[in-house]
Amino acid sequence: MLAPKLTDPGTIAFRRNIANRLWAQLMGRGLIHPLDLDHAANPPSHPELLTLLADDLAAHQFDFRYFLRELALSRTYQLSSQLPPGGIEEPARFTAANLKPLSPEELVWSLMQATGQVEAIRKSQGAAATEETVRKALAVNITPFIQTFGNGIGAAQTFFVRSEHALFLCNGVPVRHWFHPQPGNLTDRLAGLPTPDAIAEELYLSILTRLPDEEERQEVREHLAAVPQSERLAAFQELAWALLASTEFRFNH
Repeated sequence: MLAPKLTDPGTIAFRRNIANRLWAQLMGRGLIHPLDLDHAANPPSHPELLTLLADDLAAHQFDFRYFLRELALSRTYQLSSQLPPGGIEEPARFTAANLKPLSPEELVWSLMQATGQVEAIRKSQGAAATEETVRKALAVNITPFIQTFGNGIGAAQTFFVRSEHALFLCNGVPVRHWFHPQPGNLTDRLAGLPTPDAIAEELYLSILTRLPDEEERQEVREHLAAVPQSERLAAFQELAWALLASTEFRFNH
């Protein structure tokens, strides 16, 4: 059988490949890059590290949960994407975090969380809501994002902005629906806040998980001051869309 042979301690190539792929999943780039070209003419950038990771993964019976936790706790994973003073951009050296775009699946779930769609579905299900029922109700939204943002079956995931991406985020049925006020969603929460500063904080915490700086607060104040009360909901949606379409939201950094 194939599985026992692949995970046999003597099958070094398999554990090197798995360790490299899991490293790339978190770090945005493999120690062997491209991932599928593990041969003598394309050595790993850090051969001792790859050997250590591969051996550790095998020693823990290929426990992905353990392995990913160890990577997430590492100093390399926790680096900022900003280069240190005097640093040179060298992705293969991992001196700074490599910018990594969200996959289509990560993007759709992040959007649903940020716009409050997850909470709106949970509220609509009432006492019967569980994580499983909420995820099942939202799963229908995944396929359109894969079709729009994916690179096709068997193709490596790369980031290349196309006009249809922007149009989908701006005018696509799923996202447009998530901006409509529903009990518990982001637009509904924004409509109940008394001041532009409170609205700015809710926007930035919900979408970018951080507080806005003073310049960002001022932009929200000015945008809301420029629209009549009758168009306030549309203004909320415009502000939210601007943050959701930003590189800060679209990339892990």
